[in-house]
Amino acid sequence: MANYYNVIESQKALESLLMKKMTEFEKQLKASIPGSNVSVAGLYDEFSCFKDHVWSILSLLRQQISDLNQVVDNIEMRHRRKYLLFNGVPEEPNEDLSNSISDICNNKLGIRDVTKDKIIACHRLGKHSEGKHRPVLVRFVDLNLKTAVWKKKASLKGSSFVLSEFLTHQRQSLFLLARKRLGMKNCWTLDGNIIAKLPDGTRHRIDTEESLSKLTVNTDVTAEAPSSGNQDSSSGYNSKPKRAVRAKK
Repeated sequence: MANYYNVIESQKALESLLMKKMTEFEKQLKASIPGSNVSVAGLYDEFSCFKDHVWSILSLLRQQISDLNQVVDNIEMRHRRKYLLFNGVPEEPNEDLSNSISDICNNKLGIRDVTKDKIIACHRLGKHSEGKHRPVLVRFVDLNLKTAVWKKKASLKGSSFVLSEFLTHQRQSLFLLARKRLGMKNCWTLDGNIIAKLPDGTRHRIDTEESLSKLTVNTDVTAEAPSSGNQDSSSGYNSKPKRAVRAKK
């Protein structure tokens, strides 16, 4: 996904530079047009037409990149639907993570169906850092089991564990922005979709920053400062999952 973000940023930089240069040239052209010089005036008209044409091409290119990026993001998110991130799981030497996760699901969430053989992949993300517990990425055997675990996340409130969905980079950024604008309690995720609740009680799915902006134009919501307690938010780890390795029994 990083390549797509780089393309978008490069395209935006190109737009900015091109428009800056054309604006500078347009100012110089206006200043150099004598009142009686028809040919130079015609040149200015042609330049204005060219500028509009270039801008329309860049706008079309931006839309195509955005559409392509959305398609790729949807594909990647579908691949991540069976994954959940468990934060706050203590790190131990020679740890058995699949056993630790099944214990949390059994004892903290009350879901007895989660056994070691129902966990396809289970590993930590990021580099080891002394004094910090890296999040554990878990892939369940099927979507129904993952959904059952996710729906019981409120049971972890007050504990050291935090459960979050494995969002893509694009959705993670949009989710954090939505919580900043609408408040933490008014935004959550479900199967990778970002859901927002407005003061009138209506719920809306947020797919893009533009759709978020439309919701917040006439919305009077005081955003809350992030707390250190348990939140059903994404942890910010967006690296691609490793190749699935079935957990040891």
